[in-house]
Amino acid sequence: MISERAWADIDLAALRQNLAVLRELAAPDRDVMLVVKADAYGHGMQLVATIAQRCGIRSFGVRDSSEALELRSVGISGQILVLGTAIESELQHCLEMGIELAIHSTDRVKSLRQLVRRMNGRLRSKPRVHLNVDTGMGRLGLPADRAPQVLDAILHAPELQLVGIMTHLARPEGGFHPFTLEQSERFQRVLKVAESRSLKLGSDGVRVHIGNSAALFTGMSLKGDLVRPGIAAYGFMPKRILGGMIPGSERLAPVMSLRGQIAFMKDVPKGTSISYAQEWTAPNKTRIATVPIGYYDGIPWRLKGKGFALVRGQRAPIVGRVTMDYVMLDIGSIPGAKVGDVVTLFGRDGDAEIPVSEIAEAVDTIPYEITCMVGTRVKRVPIDRDVERDHQILPRIAVGDSPLVLGSESESGLLSSADEREGDGNALAQATGAASASQ
Repeated sequence: MISERAWADIDLAALRQNLAVLRELAAPDRDVMLVVKADAYGHGMQLVATIAQRCGIRSFGVRDSSEALELRSVGISGQILVLGTAIESELQHCLEMGIELAIHSTDRVKSLRQLVRRMNGRLRSKPRVHLNVDTGMGRLGLPADRAPQVLDAILHAPELQLVGIMTHLARPEGGFHPFTLEQSERFQRVLKVAESRSLKLGSDGVRVHIGNSAALFTGMSLKGDLVRPGIAAYGFMPKRILGGMIPGSERLAPVMSLRGQIAFMKDVPKGTSISYAQEWTAPNKTRIATVPIGYYDGIPWRLKGKGFALVRGQRAPIVGRVTMDYVMLDIGSIPGAKVGDVVTLFGRDGDAEIPVSEIAEAVDTIPYEITCMVGTRVKRVPIDRDVERDHQILPRIAVGDSPLVLGSESESGLLSSADEREGDGNALAQATGAASASQ
């Protein structure tokens, strides 16, 4: 019996399925470097990387040195590349742990050479580095016209070993957008310079990587032997931005489902306002359920008046403002709902589903942001779809021996008398610490 107020199911079968799709698309001549930055897009980096390693993934991309070192500490033994910038104070530990680094400047080449000399032969092998070229993203990496200069600096540094040349694509449409092809052409000009320096490019030489999730699914014919999918591994693509589904992405399965439970219920008459600023007023007598999950936990504040949750496989509208710790649902049309029932904020409940993309579209953002916003107090719970799970998540939060719910159920699911409302309201007033309706 799980005792969380809110949690995220991480579907391991879905993750394995997505990884198999990615490896199939990359085969036969490309390897997969799985991007697990930002806690694996909110899914739990340690868990995702461990499962991926068991599935045969041997390369991982992370944002920074702290994420890289965390992976090493939990037994990830393959290639780990810091895609972003490493912090100077952590460089020595990175080198000692065999972490590979992206090079963005000649200054980093110099600082690494100096560090290796200070370590005075304590490393078992040369630091492995990747030249990062900016071909149009404008975020990190060297401008393409300066890449030859830094390439030469690396090649003339006996302390370093060049193992990769990389760039990052800017367009989420992948090969469906002409700018992606422009980036590819700029990158290939850099690769020609590398070949002119007698570098052998490929799996048995310097790895070449440009492709991301969108590039992989849009069939781009890019020179490279390594691809870096990220978002596709977690079951979705930037559908809203593209205005439609990328061909082949229907094979992906969502990995995360965000869930909570009904912690408090009350019946309210017509005209009752709910949550801050009184932005929602009950149009009729109804029943309100309070769920202990809010914008601190990843429910977008902008979802007010636009979102839904699933209760007993039925949609219940989110009413009033989303607060820091709670959301309120109108469950007046859902008979039999009770305190302790599972609430699905996104994901599937039986045949019903609220996809992450629906929430992203409702608040004008991208799916990546929705899963990345799921907070740290939401426990990630690994599950397997082949194993039936007991969804009786928590015993009912109680006042004495009674569920914390204002009123008793009649056949309609609403209170049958004002007296019952008043009586249970007095019981609630005597409760301390069981559940709070204050924000």
